[in-house]
Amino acid sequence: LKMEDVYEDDEAWHRNARRVRNALIDPEANGIPIIGATDDIKSLDLSAADQQLLESRKFDREQIAAIYRVPPSKLQMLEHGVKANGQQQAIDYKTDCLLHWGGFVEAQLALGVLTEAERRAGLFFRHDYDALMQATTKERYDALKAAVGGPFLTANEARAEDGRA
Repeated sequence: LKMEDVYEDDEAWHRNARRVRNALIDPEANGIPIIGATDDIKSLDLSAADQQLLESRKFDREQIAAIYRVPPSKLQMLEHGVKANGQQQAIDYKTDCLLHWGGFVEAQLALGVLTEAERRAGLFFRHDYDALMQATTKERYDALKAAVGGPFLTANEARAEDGRA
């Protein structure tokens, strides 16, 4: 309901608004409310065709996941097939979703938190995805065993890498 702004006082405006509202919602009113020349009443209910159109435009969880690049397995949408390897799911999550959005967040933080001098000095923000990419104990031990003894790691460096220094 749009009503004129020209009233004697606020009470007159509220009185007229109550009169029109009561005429619209009262089933016993039997008629059309009398309104001013510049007043306007618009219906907010939707036709069946409009309701059907809105229903067809609702996003389902798969569409929302696709928009934000979240793998379905992270939303427990397992009906699309499950990869047996949890590590592969973590890699997919990192590459398909986190790296994409993390880049935006890092850039925004650099602009919003760091001063220009700090940025020129080389300071920056980076997300640490290591916890997400944690290898199993067997995989970690196999990798350390392969790296020890060659030019890559000494035995003590491997122990330190595993947190046993």
